Amino acid sequence: LLAMENDAAARGGLANWLLAVGNAAPAETMTIAARHLEHADAEVRAAALVALRRVTSADAVTVLIERGLGDPADSVRREALRELSRRDSAAGWAAIAQVAQNDVEESLRNQASELLRSRG
Repeated sequence: LLAMENDAAARGGLANWLLAVGNAAPAETMTIAARHLEHADAEVRAAALVALRRVTSADAVTVLIERGLGDPADSVRREALRELSRRDSAAGWAAIAQVAQNDVEESLRNQASELLRSRG
């Protein structure tokens, strides 16, 4: 799977490849995802965040907050919200609360507010 990155990029399938990496969760997942957080395509950046779903380190939460919620694309910030809401992280929930109050996009503020309500 890891050897298929260049082929996936050449075919325009990098986002799907990143999702597969996230499913397989190799030890290199964090490094692989981080490599794609500056990609020109928002779909690839969002997939890189989703690939972190099985990475349990505090570094993954930091990436989701700083890179994910700081991304200019709404779709990427939306994925960061989803991934943060699946974790038991005080920092993650505090970041979600900030999105609920401050994100420029109303739909993301609403999504964050709903996540906070559903958390209880």
